[in-house]
Amino acid sequence: MEISFQRITRRAIALALALTAMFVTGCGIGSVQSHHASRATGYHSRLAVGSRGQSEGTRGTALGPTHIVTSSWYGPGYDGHRTASGERFDPNGLTAASKTLPLGSSVRVTNLKDGHSAQVKINDRGPAVRGRSLDLSPAAARQIGLTKGGVARVKITPVSDR
Repeated sequence: MEISFQRITRRAIALALALTAMFVTGCGIGSVQSHHASRATGYHSRLAVGSRGQSEGTRGTALGPTHIVTSSWYGPGYDGHRTASGERFDPNGLTAASKTLPLGSSVRVTNLKDGHSAQVKINDRGPAVRGRSLDLSPAAARQIGLTKGGVARVKITPVSDR
C-alpha cells in the first residue's frame, strides 16, 4: 500500500510538525536541556521576556540566568490529579508549574516584596493565565508569603537541571 503525500491534509501536516517540534525541543516530555543547548532552542530567551516584551533577566548562575517574573499559586481542586511529569499533585509539596522550565529541574523562588524564598521542583505545565510565568503549589506559596495576595513578582534562580 503506497501512501500518497497529496492525500495528507493540512491538519495532519500541522500536527506532525507540532509533534516534531515538541520532540526536538523536549517540551512536555521532561527532557533536561543543558545551558548551551537551551541557547539553541531559545529556552532562556523566552523566559527572559516579560509580558510587556521587556527583558527581565538578571545575573546568572552556573546553571543559567535568573529571571524576574510574575508568579501565582494553584491547587484547589487539583489534589491527586496527574501533573505533566506524571506525578500526582500534592498541595503540601514544594512544586511549581512552568511553561518553559524543564520538568524535573529545581529552582529557588524568591518573593521580591519580602525576600522569603523556597526551593521548588518543576513538575507541571502552566500557568494558564496570560502574563504569569510560574504557578506554585499551596505549600510553596505559603512559604514565600504569596497566598495573601495571590500574585507577586518573584526571582527565579536555577538550582539544578534535574
